[in-house]
Amino acid sequence: MASGSGNFNSHENDNQIANSSQFAQDNPLYLQSSDSPGMKLVSECFDGTGFGNWKRSMIIALSARNKLCFVDGSLPKPLATSSSFKSWSRCNDMVISWLLGALFKSI
Repeated sequence: MASGSGNFNSHENDNQIANSSQFAQDNPLYLQSSDSPGMKLVSECFDGTGFGNWKRSMIIALSARNKLCFVDGSLPKPLATSSSFKSWSRCNDMVISWLLGALFKSI
């Protein structure tokens, strides 16, 4: 199984991901059964004020779920032909939904 090291560019890692029926919990592509697009990661939605505190809370929450790599770019988007592309896209979409859900609608 691929480790959470963020190196998903090699063919070997693609094969390891493709051959696993379920990702290990330390793999950034792993989604817990409780993960859902409407889930709130932070208690306060960002309303345009207090960005530093909101950002810190989001970083901590994403890091705790092993998804910070989708925001900081340390887990690059695989090629569309890669066996991990669909899983990466699904997780990326989940992270985007969490981020959008943590913003006031007016932003």
